[in-house]
Amino acid sequence: MGQIVGAAHSWPLLERALEETSSAGRGRWRRLVPWRSPIDPDAAFEPGVYVFTFHSVIDLADAEPWERAYDKVAISTDAFRSALDFVATRFHRLRLTEALELEGRIVDRPYAVVTFDDGYANTVTKAAPIAEEFGFQPTLFVNGAFAEGGVYYRVLVSLLTAQGHASVLCEELRARVPSVAWSGEPATLFDQTKDVYVRGAVEEASDAAFRKTLGDPAALGVHVTTDDVRSLMDRGWEIANHTFAHDVLSDLSIDAVGDTLERNERYWAGHGVSLLPCVAYPNGSAKHVGPGVVGYLEQRRDLHGMFCSGGVNQRAQRTEWLRMPVSTPFAASLSRAIAGEVARTHQAVDVVERAAS
Repeated sequence: MGQIVGAAHSWPLLERALEETSSAGRGRWRRLVPWRSPIDPDAAFEPGVYVFTFHSVIDLADAEPWERAYDKVAISTDAFRSALDFVATRFHRLRLTEALELEGRIVDRPYAVVTFDDGYANTVTKAAPIAEEFGFQPTLFVNGAFAEGGVYYRVLVSLLTAQGHASVLCEELRARVPSVAWSGEPATLFDQTKDVYVRGAVEEASDAAFRKTLGDPAALGVHVTTDDVRSLMDRGWEIANHTFAHDVLSDLSIDAVGDTLERNERYWAGHGVSLLPCVAYPNGSAKHVGPGVVGYLEQRRDLHGMFCSGGVNQRAQRTEWLRMPVSTPFAASLSRAIAGEVARTHQAVDVVERAAS
């Protein structure tokens, strides 16, 4: 914990402490596995705002190739339905706008908010009907670049490495970033594209390799369109900012952070969609934000910032909302996983308070 204490006066305090706090319920994303019912069906949870975050919702009996390949952040429809059933019977449902009104307050009951990141097409076709079934009106964090035909590079990398084209991707990466020892082993290369990410170059290499081997990425239909987003709004969903092109914010200046967030706001406003004053930080960890984010959020006091590395909002902070990413493995022992997030949060809060004293 020494590193946390040493950085006690640098934002984000709680998020950093949380990420340094271990729990049996956390770990690296695991591959999609068959669904099993959650344990502890009668579990009760302490007061707080629990923000559950989903990405891709997959019907395993009728999945697209990209859905099967990019399953690291996926949840099966069966697991999603069971998870929402579990949450709906043990939490008080809130829309995100209602949750924002609780910011800075100690709450007297467990509240649940459901959010989605990246705007995958199955949000409309698979997730929305199930969410409606259980009375949830989620928030979708969207990227304008994806809505107008772009594809998140991690989806392309998943397909390339799954379908035997890792060597082509490796060549494209080496040509653009020769300083990195890119691996020809598919699983290692997939991880490298995030772990040693180089802005712009990784996206360009992924796109070039895909076009050489598998065709036009836009033909995959990975992400929601503007019409899709308006249809979700008609169902009571709320829409918020995930930057224009899923831009990692850690090394951006104040002006550059403003450019990507405001460009996204303008894009959606031009299509009749007003974004909530919330930004989900792409990739969602402490290392994915930086001084430019701090400076911009000081200028934009209306904006609320959200991480995605776990934790429970015992008293939510405007720039440091905590969210729990939910995949099938997490949901398969949901009550234990949530309890683990509660424990992690208590430990992280203790660390921050000790560092401040």
